[in-house]
Amino acid sequence: MSHFPKNILILGAGSSGIAAAKLAAKQKNIVTLLDEKTPNNANLLFKELQGYPVQQVMNFNKKQFPDTYDLIIVSPGIALDCKLGRLAAASGAPICSELAYAAQYCPWPMLAITGTNGKTTTVEMLTHCLNTAQKKAIAGGNIGLPLSQIILDAPPLDYVILEISSFQLEQSPPEKLHPQAAAVLNITPDHLNRHHDFETYKQLKLSILKNSKTTLAVYHENLQVSLPNLHGITFSAQPHSKADFQYQKNALGQQKEKKFCPLIQTDQLPFIGLHNYENALAVLAIAFSIGIAPESMLPGLKTFRTGAHRIEKIAQHNGVTYINDSKATNVDAVIQALLSIGKDSPKIILIAGGVDKKCSLKELVPYLQKFVKQIYLIGACRDRLNQSWQTVVSTHICESLEDAVQHSVATAKDGDIVLLSPACASQDMFKSYIERGNVFTNVVKRMTAQL
Repeated sequence: MSHFPKNILILGAGSSGIAAAKLAAKQKNIVTLLDEKTPNNANLLFKELQGYPVQQVMNFNKKQFPDTYDLIIVSPGIALDCKLGRLAAASGAPICSELAYAAQYCPWPMLAITGTNGKTTTVEMLTHCLNTAQKKAIAGGNIGLPLSQIILDAPPLDYVILEISSFQLEQSPPEKLHPQAAAVLNITPDHLNRHHDFETYKQLKLSILKNSKTTLAVYHENLQVSLPNLHGITFSAQPHSKADFQYQKNALGQQKEKKFCPLIQTDQLPFIGLHNYENALAVLAIAFSIGIAPESMLPGLKTFRTGAHRIEKIAQHNGVTYINDSKATNVDAVIQALLSIGKDSPKIILIAGGVDKKCSLKELVPYLQKFVKQIYLIGACRDRLNQSWQTVVSTHICESLEDAVQHSVATAKDGDIVLLSPACASQDMFKSYIERGNVFTNVVKRMTAQL
């Protein structure tokens, strides 16, 4: 681009903010990095800024910014209605996300993936399939490295695969974020504690498809009602689908001239569950949309393993199976887990709870009744979950995750499944869902070893 603002303020000193500061400084701008607190790993992060002329303003608690700015770049953790978000809006300066800012400098085709559930798995799956097909691809955005850092590192690439959250889309106007192809996997209520209502959240997710002049659109068939005038490639693993990529007769395939053409049998895949089949269909649809033969993705699908903390079997002892699904931070993700591992009779002991996202819990009730025999509740919203579920399933409030595991181990009988699938975020008790999953895994292994 021919012109960039000279005086740039970056809000948030996490990994995205640090990377954006480095990229902005490299473009010979005057850069200020500001945060309301000093990050715990400040020494490590700020070492990365050595050699970059970036002014650091930490522990900021004033009522106005230290200067006027030509552009404000916000990190994903900065909400529109938090103190820094309100100050940014009141400043009158243009505002954009780290992702949208970096996208203007990205020299490679970007393939963007968003949705409520399955983003990380689909990004990892697409990256693996492209690399297996001898295309150089790297995952980034909401997982892995921020896009700014990938651009700074400048590896040899054919594609950058971006996981994009609703937080990142808040300040990413379609004219600034222009991937070659973008996929929306699904949209169910989530993060309403930040976005306040489902319609706002849904429109944020759909906004990635709005730049139809430059972005090829891929989306779940059930989103067509929200995208009546958008031409794109559709996918679905639901029965009686008319999508371009479908699941029929235990196979994933493509609809051609109103005829289903199988591409791969599901028993050839190392993963199970309709939700994972839809992730794979999205991968096939994205490849097709950018001119890559779906058949070239099949070797990658046959060798892809889902990541940790996603319906991950971690132990089996005395006939009891223990599964870590810490990544399930909303109701729909828990439903998918129950459908994937549930049996004909209630055999699941569920551990749930954490940060309340203010989403409805009623959609989960019939699945709890069908699959779950006991629930142990932890975290900040355990009382709300207890009130919602105690009339349909036996519930018990626990003081900690370790306490919940101890009760689960004591309760479980031969054939039961102990499932950590919290339906909530983790930051009330843990740094992330990863730490929560690791703690669960370690406690389970220690307790079962003592039996």
